[in-house]
Amino acid sequence: VVGLAATLFRRRTPYIRVPTTTLSYVDASVGAKSGVNFGGSKNRLGGYVPPCAALLDSCFFETQECRDVSNGMAEMAKMAMMKSEELFELLEQHGPRLSADKFAPNATND
Repeated sequence: VVGLAATLFRRRTPYIRVPTTTLSYVDASVGAKSGVNFGGSKNRLGGYVPPCAALLDSCFFETQECRDVSNGMAEMAKMAMMKSEELFELLEQHGPRLSADKFAPNATND
């Protein structure tokens, strides 16, 4: 809602995205769209104005339920299927561990 309000108020008021779910973390890292549900439809109203910053801290994942992490992984897989075979292959190879460990590194080279 804040992103849409910032988009509409004085056309492009600067705002910062702070994701509160793993799914929104994924969206905030790549997206410029801000939308709100209206009239029973998802993202019916919105705009395409990127935030001036997005606060993304990987420690955030430790606070999430496993289901929320899985939802974020599904969003990554959806993007990978449309845009990047390389990312899809990485998710296929490392996805189960990343999801189970909530993206925590398991070695010094992670």
